[in-house]
Amino acid sequence: MKRFNWRDLTEIVGIIAIVGSLIFVGLQLNQSQEIAIASQYQERASTAVEFYGSQMENERAIAEKGAQIAAAARAGITSPELRDFVKDRSAESIGMWFYENRVFFVMLDNFHYQYSAGFMEDESWDAFRQQLQDELSRESTAAYYQDYGFKLRTSFEELCEQILKETVAESD
Repeated sequence: MKRFNWRDLTEIVGIIAIVGSLIFVGLQLNQSQEIAIASQYQERASTAVEFYGSQMENERAIAEKGAQIAAAARAGITSPELRDFVKDRSAESIGMWFYENRVFFVMLDNFHYQYSAGFMEDESWDAFRQQLQDELSRESTAAYYQDYGFKLRTSFEELCEQILKETVAESD
């Protein structure tokens, strides 16, 4: 039987320490990358909200967007819900409705991303989810989502679809 060798033991302990350190550094790098991605997503959402907010202050942009949506509805290339919603509304009213909903969905999409990435507490997300549920129960918001929801992240779209199904089930 071989004699116990302190040198071998210290080498093994040293190797384990190095491997442990490398694992720790890898985890730190992964966390730093997740934080960076979440920050980038937050910045993109903020930029989009700022852009759409500036459009909401521009009467011409509002009217043009409203006229564009109304024309698409008249041409039959929108959902029936959207056609019903825009009927007998002014271009300005339709345009403002579009930009208000765009800002709302961009913000909630970002909040959902932050929550999914672990950067938002359950309690905060639950309040935002309830707000999303309340808004999607409104016909005008549901009409917006049906025609423009495809510009959102897939996981957020799935959540919206789930909420819409729940809303329909509750109303039956």
